[in-house]
Amino acid sequence: MDWQENLEKLNQLNIGSSLEYQETLMSSVTTSWGVEWDEELIARDIMQNFFDANQDRLSDIDINIEGSQVTITAPTPFNLKRLFYLGSEKSGDDIGQYGEGFKAGAMCLMRDYQVELIAISANM
Repeated sequence: MDWQENLEKLNQLNIGSSLEYQETLMSSVTTSWGVEWDEELIARDIMQNFFDANQDRLSDIDINIEGSQVTITAPTPFNLKRLFYLGSEKSGDDIGQYGEGFKAGAMCLMRDYQVELIAISANM
């Protein structure tokens, strides 16, 4: 799916109206990565990232489930470029916020469960 189709899909879901296409990046994360996570571990890790990034605002984390679509939102933005590369440049104050675990979970969702994953931060 290209960026135009993704933006159209987001608009249909009423979550893409403030987004603008900025760039296309190739990720170094591949489906041949030897990570084997089940649904429970994937969900736990993704939720832990939201909790870590929003420790002082846990009540502002929103989880919405409609059919097979799950949307998780929270007020704290994160650097989307961290999702594209293996390895981390994080410092001690942002440990556990969308690092290797998020990439492993996302890769398993796409490879093993054919989930179409969309990550949005602020207007990106």
